[in-house]
Amino acid sequence: MKYYFTAFYKSFYDSVWLKATRGFPGKAWSYFCLFVFVVALAALVPIAFELRPLVKDFGQNFSTGAPDFEATLKGGKLSVRKLAQPFVYRSSGNDFVAVVDTISTSSVALEQYVTSTYADSILITSDHVEFRDVSTGESRIQSWKDFPEFSFSKSEVVAMTNRFAEPMNLAAAILVIFIGLYVGFFVSKLYTILMVTLLVSVFARIYSRAVKFWELFTIGLYAVTLPSIIGIILTLIGLEFSYVQFLALLAFMLAMVWTKDEAKVESPKL
Repeated sequence: MKYYFTAFYKSFYDSVWLKATRGFPGKAWSYFCLFVFVVALAALVPIAFELRPLVKDFGQNFSTGAPDFEATLKGGKLSVRKLAQPFVYRSSGNDFVAVVDTISTSSVALEQYVTSTYADSILITSDHVEFRDVSTGESRIQSWKDFPEFSFSKSEVVAMTNRFAEPMNLAAAILVIFIGLYVGFFVSKLYTILMVTLLVSVFARIYSRAVKFWELFTIGLYAVTLPSIIGIILTLIGLEFSYVQFLALLAFMLAMVWTKDEAKVESPKL
């Protein structure tokens, strides 16, 4: 375990140590896998604490606030019964609008109901569902023909939400979320390391640096630590910059290749 702590803090700054470990990919992979595990676990903690209250609040609000309905999708057509239509829901801040109209014979447009240019919206008709995201200005239409047939009612949604809020079901959901986070982080960071390694290896060839592609990749498995921490800090303070981790890793790796403080290749000490 001491090795992992050593690798963690040395991966921030110690180019000599990083270059010395470039010939031992096995240890680098073990560090990378553990680091991604910790990052995924850290991302899971707030989700785990907020999930149960969120599910309970949704269940209570849906039970008391949503009108009764029965929805059936069959033959690519959606029908909603027990609901006066067109049904229009506007959030208290008027920043979200939901419209349900499965009985109109003429086309239905969101513009008839969305009065604010700052409102996200969703329109549900008998043959399609339309989403509009004001942050991106994008609108997406999905035909019901692409969905499997289903049938559910308000009471069934409430019952399903209550079952989901049970401790065992929440634990299973949290485990699934963690696996998804781990796989997502693992693949995205590995892709970033691979792309950066390709670029840096071209740079190394141009300037005749004596370092191989797989050695650079091994260093990248450690060097991804600092860009990841930078990305986490920016997210926590509410700043989002595209490709910040990619650019930070690229700068870090280029600086390491450019410097000439060559180190003897040796196995990391435990």
